[in-house]
Amino acid sequence: MSKAINASLGFVLIFSLVISDQAEARRSRSRSKRRPSAVQNEKKPTSGPSLQWTKRMKGAISNLALSRSGKQILVATFADSDIPGSAKHALLSLWSTQGKLLWEQKANAPIKDIAISPDGQLIVLSTYLDELIGIDARGRRIWNTTGLCKPYVLQEPKRVICYHDDDAGPDVAFDVLDWDGKKVGGFPIQKDIVAFKFSDDQKSLAIALNSGEVVLFDSELKPVWRRKLDGEIVDLAVAGSEQSNLIPPASSSPTPSPSSISRFRVAALVRTDRKTQQVEFLDDQGQTLGHVTPSFPVEQLESSPDGQIALYYGNSATGQWIAGASFSSLKEVWKQGEPSSSRYSGSINLSPGLIWAGVEHRSEKPIQRESRVFIFDLNGNKVHDLDLPKDDTAYLFSHRIAMVPNWFVVGTDDAKLSVYQF
Repeated sequence: MSKAINASLGFVLIFSLVISDQAEARRSRSRSKRRPSAVQNEKKPTSGPSLQWTKRMKGAISNLALSRSGKQILVATFADSDIPGSAKHALLSLWSTQGKLLWEQKANAPIKDIAISPDGQLIVLSTYLDELIGIDARGRRIWNTTGLCKPYVLQEPKRVICYHDDDAGPDVAFDVLDWDGKKVGGFPIQKDIVAFKFSDDQKSLAIALNSGEVVLFDSELKPVWRRKLDGEIVDLAVAGSEQSNLIPPASSSPTPSPSSISRFRVAALVRTDRKTQQVEFLDDQGQTLGHVTPSFPVEQLESSPDGQIALYYGNSATGQWIAGASFSSLKEVWKQGEPSSSRYSGSINLSPGLIWAGVEHRSEKPIQRESRVFIFDLNGNKVHDLDLPKDDTAYLFSHRIAMVPNWFVVGTDDAKLSVYQF
């Protein structure tokens, strides 16, 4: 079952690389699925990133998370005999972006996923023993409850979202806890959840069920509207909520048109049949505004914060492509990428005014494949082309982004954590 996950964690970019098929198979059992977040549009950087420091972790990196403040990097690792100096157990460590180890502790069970609050004061750890653990900034465990889920930590209101993804049962989409670990809400479902996305400002959440239903939630995590779309939903994207009052729709509301609406609220990637996909645009009340048909098979969908552009990525026999579709014209207005397919699908993330895309670049003379990051502005112009630090046989397999200006962090499959500034 395909699922899309998004959390806005700050403007720090996280990459992970896989060195071989054997290494990927070994590590995949310990990695949880991650989807990147979208953050607000600002002026793009004028110079390329420069390496600040690199350190080898005590095991293979399985998860990374960052505080929105940009002061802390949270790293989860697991034992791997191929890693020199690897510990014999899973570890959780907290680093400053200046390269100082703040604390390190042993995990009592394999780590499923991790999250850190925007201010860095609360860390939440999920394990495969159905544990959800709260940890303070000093590394002290302050609460423990059950929860096999992917955690998200919100600052306003102070809530922990326990998203029930592939590893959990389908009866609950997510639980809501306060920062003391007390359950204060949730959203029960009777069908599988296939997509889960926060807006860049974390004030809205949208989920999709395998029945083709989309549900939008407000900042209090209360449902605003539900809409049924024709077809199978592959992914969702949610624009920021600052321009919206999120008023529940009236049953007699007329269907608006793009010419009378300045932005979309939710975009849904829908598979209408085996070969056809559409990006459907919905307004603040869940009414359909129109659609765009992508020019290539798409697997990930994102939105500009202002709800003007839908951005999507796909990796197939036709190549690795990133494109932007304009809401105002209901057309795909640009397309960039690589004409060759990649062994491992990458993803895209939005930072202020930029799109970061992990791709596998092929050079013909001599024939060679290498993992790179292409950086575009929202008009599709390539701004930077980053050659990632990696072994000659390494492959980029995932990356995500957080909102701390001028930093990004790279986690590679050789257990190295590298921090860049630009």
